[in-house]
Amino acid sequence: LTDIASADINKEIALEINRNVPLAIGEFHYQYQILEKSSDKIIVLFAAVTKKQIAQYLEVLEHLGLENLIIDISTIAYFNCFLFLIRPNKRRKCYC
Repeated sequence: LTDIASADINKEIALEINRNVPLAIGEFHYQYQILEKSSDKIIVLFAAVTKKQIAQYLEVLEHLGLENLIIDISTIAYFNCFLFLIRPNKRRKCYC
């Protein structure tokens, strides 16, 4: 992404999603994180998963009698657990 005002980033993300994701925006959940921002570009980490896939995971958890607290990308979840282990914080929980 090129440099844009913070207020406009959601609009720009939505445009990029429409250009690059081959699904209707109502068919999936997504999240993004700004990794780097400079005067000429913004680097964004973007992740998306279909609502159907989420529903399948939640159905399995419910069948097993488990309560869902968070759904995360496994690689990012492992990284967050690693950070938790090397820098424990009583207010932060580790979900792997």
